[in-house]
Amino acid sequence: MTPLWIAKHQSRLPAALISFFYLTSDPNISSLRDNQLKSEINNIRSVLASTNYKTKFVVILFGGDGPIGAQDLDERIGVLRRATGLDAKSLFFVQSTTSPTEISEFARMVLTSLSSFCIEYYRELSKHA
Repeated sequence: MTPLWIAKHQSRLPAALISFFYLTSDPNISSLRDNQLKSEINNIRSVLASTNYKTKFVVILFGGDGPIGAQDLDERIGVLRRATGLDAKSLFFVQSTTSPTEISEFARMVLTSLSSFCIEYYRELSKHA
């Protein structure tokens, strides 16, 4: 592998792309915002698919403006998963009241869940370098 290959695959063709979005708790606009979110996620997935690389797309949702009931949250995340084709390992939720320690643990968990995929991704790319 050359330094150019490493630079190319670290900055232009990443193994994983993590996007962060807010999930509103306002029931008056949640449907509209969820539809916008689905559209944005699907647009990103479409762009990634057009590259012909197997970049892993991960979405992290933050409960940004207040608490969301557990039943409502489960339903909304289920609808988002179905509408965007994201699996349980690609869509995560973090409540706005999460402590810094819990956020650090959450970040470690997400990175750990991606590590084996990333290793395999770059291993496969190196075979074709």
